[in-house]
Amino acid sequence: MSNVMKADLDRYAPAAFGGVLTFGGINLSRAESSLLVRQLGAIQTHRPNVRLMSEGDALDRPRLIRSGWACRVRFLSDGRRQILNYYLPGDIMGLSLEPDPVALAGYASLTRLMTMDIGQLRTLVLDHPDEYPELTAACRKMKVHEEYYLLSQITRIGRQKAYERVAHLLLEFHSRLSRTGLTEGSSFQLPLTQEALADGLGLSAVHVNRTFKLLKRKNLVRVERATVTLLERDALAEMCGFREPDDLLEADTTPERAAVSF
Repeated sequence: MSNVMKADLDRYAPAAFGGVLTFGGINLSRAESSLLVRQLGAIQTHRPNVRLMSEGDALDRPRLIRSGWACRVRFLSDGRRQILNYYLPGDIMGLSLEPDPVALAGYASLTRLMTMDIGQLRTLVLDHPDEYPELTAACRKMKVHEEYYLLSQITRIGRQKAYERVAHLLLEFHSRLSRTGLTEGSSFQLPLTQEALADGLGLSAVHVNRTFKLLKRKNLVRVERATVTLLERDALAEMCGFREPDDLLEADTTPERAAVSF
């Protein structure tokens, strides 16, 4: 990778490649961070709403998202879709630590997407975990977080009310983007259409629009073009029971949920 490309990547996702000393929330040594950079392949650009991988495909070529948003998705026979996971800049899409993995769901771009092949990382972690302990720990932590977000998604669409679903997802996006330096205080860029949000929340696009208006009317969020600002982050978190994955993994007790009247 050229120094120019490396520097540009550092600016874009500093928490993932800042220095390149932090990866997946794990501090890397100079040696392992340099090794990580050497694993990055050529940049590939994808148009919005393109299927990148289908169910049943070999899951042996994970890709780092350099820019743009993608998703893990199941399509129904009539073309409807259920988004299972969202993938943001700095995430690795299609990472599996199992031998001979197969995609159990498809992957698709939601916006214009730029990815980089990082398949050799999986080989290093599987074949030499003791030789590269930091990269191995980072990949395993990523998989734990991915499962946590999937379970959050199941809970959202299975039991939460519409305003709780939207609030919870916005808090998740802010939390994840802040890890890669892509937030400004309580604000972040949300480049998704209402349809893309609806397909992840189990709602109609009209219902998503109505729910955003409700949250704005309650002065809990502000939306200006593609910028979302969480005006009352703590109130939103209490309202929908949002917790950071690391807080949950390290906690011994579950806090009481505050009641919010709507």
